[in-house]
Amino acid sequence: RRIKKAKATVQDLLQFRRAVSYMDDKYPFSHAFGPASTREMCVDSSQQVYGRLMESAEDGATAMPFTVFSVLATDESGELQNGRMRSLIRLFRPDRQGNLTKLDFVQSIDAVYKELRLLRASIANSAQIDLAFERVINFFYFFFVGII
Repeated sequence: RRIKKAKATVQDLLQFRRAVSYMDDKYPFSHAFGPASTREMCVDSSQQVYGRLMESAEDGATAMPFTVFSVLATDESGELQNGRMRSLIRLFRPDRQGNLTKLDFVQSIDAVYKELRLLRASIANSAQIDLAFERVINFFYFFFVGII
């Protein structure tokens, strides 16, 4: 099976650069989530988000019912999207009763944060390799141009 290679347009490149710039922002998830420019800030913000979500849970609940997240898995017409729900379950991993503890919530957000930082570091490393490769090519090009 062959994979078709699509050419990147200028619009695609600009959109990629904009997405990468959001990773460097103080609020990479959203302003409602809170600051997350460092891992500690991300953990603090995720604890605050959990607290705000627990306010919508039943009184006396020790863990957040996963039904709170079901709103995220609905489409515009209010239908529950199974694919979105499976993605949320894979991300947050509620227990068998469908509850999510504060520790599990924070660990899930932390895992996403670490993946985000790893992606950003990979992009930065790739850019440095490209720059070094470009310098080598330029050296040989101008060397041969100088000889001719």
